Amino acid sequence: MLSCLGCRSSSSTSRKGKETSDGIKVRVMPSSTPVPPPASSASGKKNSDGIIVRVMPSTAPAQISPSAATVDQLVSKQYRGNGTGATANPTPPRLAHTILAIAQTIGPTNKQQVGSDASTPFKRLVERSISAWSSLRFCQENKYYNIHLHATALRGMKSLDEVLNSRTPISQMWFFQLKSSFMQQSRFTQWDESRLDDYVLIPVAAGFVNKTDCVFVSHFWRTTQHPDPEGLDLNLLRQDLADSRCSYVWVDWTCLPQGKLSDLQKYYFQVSLRKLPLLVRDCGYSWRFPDFRPRLWILFEVACWLFNHESCVEYDDMAGYISDCREMVQVGVKAVVDKRKYKCTNGGDTRIVTR
Repeated sequence: MLSCLGCRSSSSTSRKGKETSDGIKVRVMPSSTPVPPPASSASGKKNSDGIIVRVMPSTAPAQISPSAATVDQLVSKQYRGNGTGATANPTPPRLAHTILAIAQTIGPTNKQQVGSDASTPFKRLVERSISAWSSLRFCQENKYYNIHLHATALRGMKSLDEVLNSRTPISQMWFFQLKSSFMQQSRFTQWDESRLDDYVLIPVAAGFVNKTDCVFVSHFWRTTQHPDPEGLDLNLLRQDLADSRCSYVWVDWTCLPQGKLSDLQKYYFQVSLRKLPLLVRDCGYSWRFPDFRPRLWILFEVACWLFNHESCVEYDDMAGYISDCREMVQVGVKAVVDKRKYKCTNGGDTRIVTR
């Protein structure tokens, strides 16, 4: 797994950077995960407004055997788009035969599957999502085989309710807001099933969510009715992400059902919260903490990020949370939460976060 970056403005805190050989001001988050990073380094650039935008290098696919490449290319015909057609690692012979058998079933007569008619918002969401997967910087082996498996599962769903009610790893999906939609809004948009054209679905399974294409936004909730009613944090985050190479943004208010929930929406919400550490780990990380506030969700998100990386750069606005995370290792979560009086904006979330 690659190192975790966020895209930040330099307006709120004093930050140090360094000059590259071409004179670009960059900020580098050290690679710190158990999996060795690519040879290129994480870097960013300073735009005309003085915004430091940090980006992740994409991972170059490794050389693979011709037979594995042939199999993957067969599977990729339906999903290729702008993808490379290469997998990340050699394909085991037994798996190659399995993929080949699946690939032989893919052809013009099979392209019209359940969910492939783009006549409804849900079906447009399905096809837009599957099309987007081929251009993701896939982080596991057998990219197009995995795309095929998850595309088959998603195309088999007849409604949004089936997405929310997914019970198997192959069918579970994250909602991500399109970056274009994120940049156009003046306030964080509440998750709404009538706005499906603003989203893509990305499989929860390993490999799809990555730090180049996907950004997780960590932010304060200023009120219980809306996290940022005046759009103050959003305005800064839009500046931060303007020059980012990301295509998809995850914000809790926008990407999880909110408010009065149906049983299916409540189920999806709870399942997503349990998997949130995976999302924070795998996404790029962007945050807006104008000052230190003992918010439990922020502590949880920073902990998910911190403990999945061996080292990190401690920016001023994160230092308090990072210090508390490290203290939790020594004295326990409850002791730190009680000492610092951490709480959730919505009181009912406290049990979810601390259990």
